[in-house]
Amino acid sequence: MAVAPTIEWAIESSIESAMPEGDTIHRHAARLRPVLVGRTVDLVMPRLPRPAPTPVTVTGIDVHGKHLLIDVSDAVIHVHLGMPGRWDLQTPVPRRPPGGRDLRVALTTDTVRATCRRAPVAELLAPDRVSRHPRLARLGPDLADPDVDLDEVVARARSRPPRSLHETLLDQTIAAGLGNVLAMEASHLARQDPRTRVDRLADVDLSTVYALGRRQLVDNITRRRRTTVPGAPPGTLWVSGRDQRPCRRCGTTVVGTSLGQQARHAAWCPSCQPLCAGPP
Repeated sequence: MAVAPTIEWAIESSIESAMPEGDTIHRHAARLRPVLVGRTVDLVMPRLPRPAPTPVTVTGIDVHGKHLLIDVSDAVIHVHLGMPGRWDLQTPVPRRPPGGRDLRVALTTDTVRATCRRAPVAELLAPDRVSRHPRLARLGPDLADPDVDLDEVVARARSRPPRSLHETLLDQTIAAGLGNVLAMEASHLARQDPRTRVDRLADVDLSTVYALGRRQLVDNITRRRRTTVPGAPPGTLWVSGRDQRPCRRCGTTVVGTSLGQQARHAAWCPSCQPLCAGPP
């Protein structure tokens, strides 16, 4: 029996595969919507305490930061891919029912099967629970939203105890969507050292970093490989993954370190991104 071909939505670069960011999740949503929204699907979520309702109708697919929300009949599927999670699409539909120890969600129509595997979060919520969800309710605005208010984002950042710029950009309760890679790239484009404490940055400078992060986030939704250097080959980045290599702008050696309680890695060019040591 022939094996059904699989169109895999795996992230192609080793850097990007370490942690899907908002652009990745928006890209998944854009690929899922045409084949699932408005369709009746067989739903399988093997890790639920009781079997998922099935069949259901997919009525919408939304993204908030790094979280995918699939609206189905009287429920919402919430998925966070974390580091290991992935979505696959199979067409034609395999004859065997979906399975495997790593299966988290399977949605099967008469023509396609979408499966999520290895995601640390895959849960079925009542619609009224989304706004009260302990994680979702705390998220800041999605930076990919065309109507995002960057003044609000800066105000949210100012309401937190001052930390490094890199830690602040990664705080999803301030603004949702940026991960480690895009945070590094935004700081480089804004010529800000990621170690700079945000209370030493003027509002306009902090807003500029978020605006540049937003631009990279939105631009990469339609790209197969995340790219931040204009005109460069797909997958080319300014500083992420380039520790101890020459800066693409000035040739200075890119350096890196771990920042914050979660020890998130940050890389930067010491010449292009001088440390801001004083008040704004």
